[in-house]
Amino acid sequence: MNRGDLSIQDLCRFLQVCPDVNTLVLHSFVFSESYRRLSSAKQSRLDSHTTELHAHLKENLRPLFDSRPNIKTLKLIDAAFQPLLYDIIHSILPHLSHLRSLDLGVRESSIRDDSSIGFPPSLAQLQSCCPQLESLIYPVTRQEYGSIYQWKDEKKKGTDPDAVIEPWTTVTDLWMMDPSNNFTVGTLGSFAAFTSVKFPRVKSFGTRFEIDYDQVEPVGLNQAWMDPSLASFLQLEALDLQVDGCVRAALLVFNHFTSTEPRALKSLTIHLDDGDNSFDFLDVLSQFSSIQHLRTEGSGGISAAVTNDTYLVCNSLTSINMARSWPVYHQHSDAALLAIGKLCPQLQHLKFTLGPWEASTKKENSVAFTIKEYALDQMNLVSRCILPQPKVIALPDFNNLSSLDIDSFEDHDVPGLLFVAEVECSSSSLGHTATKAWYIEPALAEGQPRKIRRLGNGNHPELDGLDDIGHWDETAAVSDSNDSDTSSETPTFEGFVNVIVMQKLPKNLYFNSQKLSM
Repeated sequence: MNRGDLSIQDLCRFLQVCPDVNTLVLHSFVFSESYRRLSSAKQSRLDSHTTELHAHLKENLRPLFDSRPNIKTLKLIDAAFQPLLYDIIHSILPHLSHLRSLDLGVRESSIRDDSSIGFPPSLAQLQSCCPQLESLIYPVTRQEYGSIYQWKDEKKKGTDPDAVIEPWTTVTDLWMMDPSNNFTVGTLGSFAAFTSVKFPRVKSFGTRFEIDYDQVEPVGLNQAWMDPSLASFLQLEALDLQVDGCVRAALLVFNHFTSTEPRALKSLTIHLDDGDNSFDFLDVLSQFSSIQHLRTEGSGGISAAVTNDTYLVCNSLTSINMARSWPVYHQHSDAALLAIGKLCPQLQHLKFTLGPWEASTKKENSVAFTIKEYALDQMNLVSRCILPQPKVIALPDFNNLSSLDIDSFEDHDVPGLLFVAEVECSSSSLGHTATKAWYIEPALAEGQPRKIRRLGNGNHPELDGLDDIGHWDETAAVSDSNDSDTSSETPTFEGFVNVIVMQKLPKNLYFNSQKLSM
């Protein structure tokens, strides 16, 4: 139910009628509506007494949670009302022992770092009142995770470190951030160490933070950060980092605290918030050799500083999703895309968006450039129409893909052509083995899926299917104005053209997540 005209009393009545409800999303509008329904006199009195207003709302809210053991998930929404929400959560904690999932509303929006507005319950309070909690989204304070230094001292002295930081073993799914949001390598290290100690069985962890650019090369990792033999993520399988600033520093920190063998980490998501910055894909390969799934998102770029030692890097990547990674001020480096193909021999699933990538065909002495030129020559020889300048991406070393998913965010009312060419490349010759083509119809409306139709039979280079398109925006006359006898008309395709060139086609092809008929 998503309505803005419900009061606290309305929610209570609804839960009485539907006692089996197990998820409650509490938005600030319930407080606004409850306040709106008060008499004018009471509104005037409460307006000048914030403490009384909070007490009134808490008193009305308590029945919402009394004797509601079926509510397993609670989510608070609206950063604007955080002081009120935090105040209220303290009062209802005794009624939340049955919760399995708690979201304090900090993931979708920034929160204010201001002690005058109060903070949510401490982790110790939550742990005491919600002993069954398995999933938590929480804004931790620097004071809380700073206790890791005292924990370290107790650990070294052989006394009881759990008296400083009591492990919370039921939580396996965690998203946690510091409201102050700005880290150095040192403070990020203490944050990571604290998290691994407090939540020793966490399997999925996400966080959001800023980190200084001048903190790229920390000196003496074991001195700057805690030794991973004391504190590390032993069961962490999925890591989600939303970074504003230096990604490399963030990767160094979390690699340090996930380095204990055998590594459990299998999935890494990097969301780069800084459009002026980029991160080196090779840092991921060199530091997280055990991950199988990589996802990149955000407005930053992806690059790769390839050296002679680059190709010694081993990794276990089987899937990469870069479809939601779209740099604002520059394109992704073509070197990164080519490096992925060369360095990830186990890669089976690749998803990326064509638009933000440099054409991986700029260097005339490269295999990518050679097979691109060959494929375009073959296509132009047999094309019976005038095609616009295509967007060409060559993927010469992606030879073991099970699926390739190509995203292209063109205007919804513009038609398109997609060509995927297979070019056999040896040291002495090139051979064109197959070209597959699809016509992409305009969408009926923005956001609607496009219809995609296969052209030709794809068993030979001839693109005979172009004759069957049946939709040309216009027919352009190509003529010599000084010689009307030689004038002719050639159909012109007024849409976008995307060309993918590979040495070996994948088993399955997708365009904007729609499976293509092969």
